[in-house]
Amino acid sequence: MARNQQYPNLAGQKAVYLISALSSYKTGQRKGGQSAVMYGTVASLTEKNIEYL
Repeated sequence: MARNQQYPNLAGQKAVYLISALSSYKTGQRKGGQSAVMYGTVASLTEKNIEYL
């Protein structure tokens, strides 16, 4: 469980979902909520980095 309810719970999420979500933040396709924070977090990651997470 996420310690802060403001942030999503990532435990138990499937790899396909996480890769899709992180890639969408990186390309700017996913907006709203904490997307600006997430973009800053994933901006420097390569697609391989995202897959390895």
